[in-house]
Amino acid sequence: MVTLGLLHALKGVGPYTAAAIASFAFDLPYAVVDGNVLRVLSRYTGDATPIDTSAGKKKYTALAGVLLDKDQPGTYNQAIMDFGAVICRPQNPLCTSCVQREDCQAYRTERVSGLPIKEKILRKTRRWFYYFMVET
Repeated sequence: MVTLGLLHALKGVGPYTAAAIASFAFDLPYAVVDGNVLRVLSRYTGDATPIDTSAGKKKYTALAGVLLDKDQPGTYNQAIMDFGAVICRPQNPLCTSCVQREDCQAYRTERVSGLPIKEKILRKTRRWFYYFMVET
């Protein structure tokens, strides 16, 4: 029998991939948590816990597991990931046409653009490259 631990033990297979394989290939009840799912859960619950921290990832993964449809885990996982990609987008989310907007805490409190929170700030390094073009 396939288990999450068995899949995770495979070289190069992390938690996300193991959950995805278990859910989509074997219809096992494991939540697949990617950036889209983190964003949807943060906005829907209105939770300001940073999604890029260990505590945040643990919290949202646990919440995703609780909300998971145990009878149709693959379908549910695909649906919430697609929802985050198409409706609850990072920029310009489609809140006006969202079926969840009345229950969405970020929408109700006008914090959609402020969630999810990321604690770590990516710093852009400006680099200069010089090159020569030699024509003969």
